[in-house]
Amino acid sequence: MLIEAGSQVTIASGAAWGISSAGELIAMSTSKEAEANLRTILLVDDNAGVREVAAELLRGAGYRIIEADSAESALAAAANDGPIDLMIADIVMKGMRGTELGAAISQTRPSMEILYVSGYPDEYASEVEQQVRARFLQKPFTAPALLTAIGKLLTEPRL
Repeated sequence: MLIEAGSQVTIASGAAWGISSAGELIAMSTSKEAEANLRTILLVDDNAGVREVAAELLRGAGYRIIEADSAESALAAAANDGPIDLMIADIVMKGMRGTELGAAISQTRPSMEILYVSGYPDEYASEVEQQVRARFLQKPFTAPALLTAIGKLLTEPRL
């Protein structure tokens, strides 16, 4: 099937895609069904620049993102009834460490996966290892490394 610039195609997931005049595939809209199938990630980082770049990358990869700039705002977001499949949290933040936040949220969301990120892997490795549904990704990381880590957490069977 040949798709010309300016045309729109709806795929099985319900998302509508278009072809720009430059031949690029662009998202036009999504159906309610497609939106319901999105995985939700709670992204927690007190560095606004890091959080914004990561959120943009993850939205572009098709995830629904809830942003939190502190452990307190992450706890408030997690208290809502909506689904959260994965939390990505910086370990070193003002106030509560990311690992403390993960332990607290896991009490009410035991099936939520957690990806901790930090530039200090040796200092916090034991805290991450104590949590069953948690993994660690060292900063700085590439976009493919982040997406691969998320994919593994969301698809690998866990105990």
